[in-house]
Amino acid sequence: MKVLEAETHNGSVLVDTVDEEMEASTHNGSITVGAYNGRRGSARTHNGGVTISATPAASGRLAARTHNGNIQVRGAGHLDLKTSTHHGRVW
Repeated sequence: MKVLEAETHNGSVLVDTVDEEMEASTHNGSITVGAYNGRRGSARTHNGGVTISATPAASGRLAARTHNGNIQVRGAGHLDLKTSTHHGRVW
């Protein structure tokens, strides 16, 4: 998927691959991206976790935010990464 725009209130977002841009949000649910190759991405949830696996092809900024949930971002050491959670862990 080149560009992902996904929004849900009570449900999860599960995506295999994002190649360019991502804007995913949910109120009650998790967000999972299997392979993030993008150049700009944002994943936001209020009650749920965020799991993203970035690849070496990814570039630019990636933001992952949750209020109640954990954030796990793999392979993003080369990205401009911004994470935040109020009640949860980041790893």
